[in-house]
Amino acid sequence: MSISRTKDLFQLVQSMTKAEKRAFRSYAGRLQDSDQLLYIRLFDIMQKMKTADDKVIKRQLGVEDTVKFSNLKRHLYRQILTSLRLLHQNRTPSINVREQIDFAYVLYGKGLYTAALKVLEKAKKTAETSHLDFLALVVVEFQKVIHSRHVTHSKAGKIEALLDASKDYITTLTDRISLSNLRMRLHKFYVEKGHVKNDEEHQEVLRYFEENKPIESPDGLGLIEQVYWYQSHVWYYYILNDFESCLENARRWVALFSEHSDMPARDIDLYLRGFHYALTSAFNLNNLQVFIYYQKGLEAFRNKHRKRFNENSRIIALVYTYTARLNRHFLEKSYEQGVDIIPRLNRRIRRYGEKVDAHKMLVFYFKFAYMYLMASRPENAIDYLLKIINDTDSSLRIDIQVYARLMFLMAHYDLDNIELIRHLTKQYGRFFKKHDLASLLPNTMLRFFMTIVNAPLLERKKVVAAHYDKLRQLAQNPYEKRAFLYLDCLSWMGRLSDNNLPNSNFPFA
Repeated sequence: MSISRTKDLFQLVQSMTKAEKRAFRSYAGRLQDSDQLLYIRLFDIMQKMKTADDKVIKRQLGVEDTVKFSNLKRHLYRQILTSLRLLHQNRTPSINVREQIDFAYVLYGKGLYTAALKVLEKAKKTAETSHLDFLALVVVEFQKVIHSRHVTHSKAGKIEALLDASKDYITTLTDRISLSNLRMRLHKFYVEKGHVKNDEEHQEVLRYFEENKPIESPDGLGLIEQVYWYQSHVWYYYILNDFESCLENARRWVALFSEHSDMPARDIDLYLRGFHYALTSAFNLNNLQVFIYYQKGLEAFRNKHRKRFNENSRIIALVYTYTARLNRHFLEKSYEQGVDIIPRLNRRIRRYGEKVDAHKMLVFYFKFAYMYLMASRPENAIDYLLKIINDTDSSLRIDIQVYARLMFLMAHYDLDNIELIRHLTKQYGRFFKKHDLASLLPNTMLRFFMTIVNAPLLERKKVVAAHYDKLRQLAQNPYEKRAFLYLDCLSWMGRLSDNNLPNSNFPFA
């Protein structure tokens, strides 16, 4: 482990629960030589630190040699993972099955073929009952190797059953891998190009999907394979801005988990993700009734099974649950009540630290800012918008950067900072030109601000009304739909004219 990975070790230590720390101390306590005591001291130092600092750690350890320090970190990292593996092997079937496979290899290497087969049979049963199909195939193939190379006195029926099992697993996993590949191709397409923005891109996505679709229908597939089929179609229709079809496939995705009691245990995160896409689709359709139905389902599942969630599932559930709560306030336009949940969510997020990835944090900041803006608290909105605008990671969501700048102008207009807006419109004009989103909304709003800051005070309502009509016409363009879901400029602009303008039908995304 290099010095640059001190952060990895520190994050691992900080992520451990009290039970895991006790287990590690018990595991590490079996060895008592000086080097072992040194890596335990390293563990003690790191668990008490707020941030990782190599200089402080080396001074407290009394270690100056860089190579020795790197070896200590590497050794501690490995020992922690080993102790965690031992602690969780009985609660995590996949760890248990892999261990049994390892044992079988050891026995086989010693020429104990019958003992190896017994261990593999046990591993296969665990894999089958836990739906660990990839590991089950590994076990079956190892059994075939032993039977083909040695006289094991197994009956012909047992050998045939083994061959049939191998064939079935290969068919199942081929379907699963093909659908997983399709899902990843669509995700890659979305990351590179986003939603379709014109007829040409629409046709390109249609051709792309048809050329890469491995299976025409979910009929006859296994349960997980059916979920992957629906998940691929959710992505497909999401890219096309076809949220009706997106919702229908997300519904079926969630239904598969709800109708089969063993499914949530097979992949809790995939179930949570199904709820998220059903909620996202209902939100984009402004369908409050369907949204509430799936929000209740997500909240009920989280409350009932939260204690069984691992750390990753808890984070995913937190993000999806609070995203839904914020989005419901957007749908109901209950902005004041929405503002009330932001401090609590901030506290929950801080508890997980860097485990909530930067992209999710940007999305939360964006939602917080809009909630404050529409609750007539633009100064609070500006605080969160600056977190986005000042983020220098160019790989993260340039669309959020563009719309955050638009909202920044909206917030300063609410504060009557006209001179600042006059300066920012020039700066943002260059930014929008550099990062063309192929949407007309950013430049349309920019022209609005350039016009209104130069208009006489008594003429501003006329400027607002004229640009509001332009925005309403633009919103009719199906390829601009996503832009208005990102930032509901219509609702904000309607407030500038003493509510004389009609409300927007966009909930805001």
